[in-house]
Amino acid sequence: MAKIVADILFDEEETETTIKVQRFLANFKDNIPSVIKNLENTLRYLRKSITVRRMDLKKKEDIGTSVGEGRPAWNLYIYPPTKNHEAMRTWRQIVKKTVFVTGLNDSGRSKKTFMCTTCRSTDHPGGMCPYTSKTDWVAPTPTHSQVLEDLLNPTPRGNSCGSGARGRGARGSGRSRGNAGRGRGNAR
Repeated sequence: MAKIVADILFDEEETETTIKVQRFLANFKDNIPSVIKNLENTLRYLRKSITVRRMDLKKKEDIGTSVGEGRPAWNLYIYPPTKNHEAMRTWRQIVKKTVFVTGLNDSGRSKKTFMCTTCRSTDHPGGMCPYTSKTDWVAPTPTHSQVLEDLLNPTPRGNSCGSGARGRGARGSGRSRGNAGRGRGNAR
């Protein structure tokens, strides 16, 4: 997959994509090491910086079951050619709009990024976080919220508020009666 990406973005043959990449790099390559002087070596440097990581993702309805096969998704990493934040947005758009023809008789396109709820990374969903399995991971292992647990594992009576709890609505709005006169506008 890295070779496919490299060939499409940094090939010497002039295509619509390579022309966009070369025009971009002519203006924004301030993060490329200074010993690399010309465009040809810049393209070679970026080509060699490409790494990809494969994940097999299931459809939402198949998660947690033995049903369905995972479809491959690839995370693409390329050394950032510039430190300019606005220019990096343009760089990401060039890469995101590129269609990669894969060996799976399909075309690869950019998809919405993930947001891991554990480490805040954008290259994997929370359930696939690699850090929670590390022995020196400091944060607690992620758990489902009680509301989510109740939805996933309802009690036999169908009560979604937990075992034996009557829920917030059973006692009114949740305010204590002893708080009259406190709060905004009632300062003494």
